[in-house]
Amino acid sequence: MGIGAPRWMGIMAAVSFVYAIANFLLIMPSANGKSTNQDLFAVGGTGHAMAFYAAALWINWAAVKRRELGIVWECENGHKLAPADKFCSQCGAKTKSSAGGVGGG
Repeated sequence: MGIGAPRWMGIMAAVSFVYAIANFLLIMPSANGKSTNQDLFAVGGTGHAMAFYAAALWINWAAVKRRELGIVWECENGHKLAPADKFCSQCGAKTKSSAGGVGGG
């Protein structure tokens, strides 16, 4: 998913999700059934926001860089492929070579 983005962005997204889950698990016992506690919501919500914004940054950065690098996932006949495909499922053609063999062949 992160082909084209720096490795540290993927690590940052993963660490943010781990932080959000740990934060949630640590805050839940503190809630004691109080669903209106603003402080708990603020602390718990920031972890989740960080995780989703980090993942969005990573995915969008990768998409922009793939376009700049010319990385495409198409067969020789122009059909769209998944990044891991070696042959086209529609026509059986090989994948196009792109940007040093990254993505599609």
